[in-house]
Amino acid sequence: MASWLDKARDNMLRYSSGQAWPAVMKEWSVTGGFIDSHSINKTCELCDNEGLRYQFQITNVLTHYSLWVGSTCINKFVPVFVGGRELLGEEKEAEVRKIMAAARATSRQERAKSVLAQLKIKAPDRFSDPKWMANLDVGYSASQLKMIAVLCKSHRITFNSGDFKINTRKANVVDQIRLLEPWQYLNMRDAIPKSRHKQFDAWFAAKRTK
Repeated sequence: MASWLDKARDNMLRYSSGQAWPAVMKEWSVTGGFIDSHSINKTCELCDNEGLRYQFQITNVLTHYSLWVGSTCINKFVPVFVGGRELLGEEKEAEVRKIMAAARATSRQERAKSVLAQLKIKAPDRFSDPKWMANLDVGYSASQLKMIAVLCKSHRITFNSGDFKINTRKANVVDQIRLLEPWQYLNMRDAIPKSRHKQFDAWFAAKRTK
């Protein structure tokens, strides 16, 4: 049985102009195309590995074939260039992680926009104001996100707090978080900046012991 490395090499050769390995790798590049399937049901078109959630598009500059692949195959087989310079080793891996992080952020934002669009239809009295969409990047107060979560549950809209942001730069928002019940904090924790997790985890741990 062929290994995933053998399958990837065979597929890359099949869709390339050249026939010599590893020279054919130079024909391929990352396009920036990205798909989030929201479930682990996709297959890498290079190595045939299953169970992918995220797929990235690569294209051959000579044959114009495009394939949707996983990040492991990009790290292993596909050149990554920044400013015309090819990245290698740890630099390449760091850039691929950066590409993945940007793609995931875009996916989260799209899901959040979809939630707001549905709430605008289901609860127009509260969500018709364009500020809801305008403040998506800046972040909401804890009270605002709590309302979004409650109304999503009421209207059977899929809600993931990690798709949103709580703006903890405001003192009153920090106070709102501290007033949450522990279970509410856990449900909204992913919307809080990771740099503040340790602080609030300690706060609620102390609160539970009182």
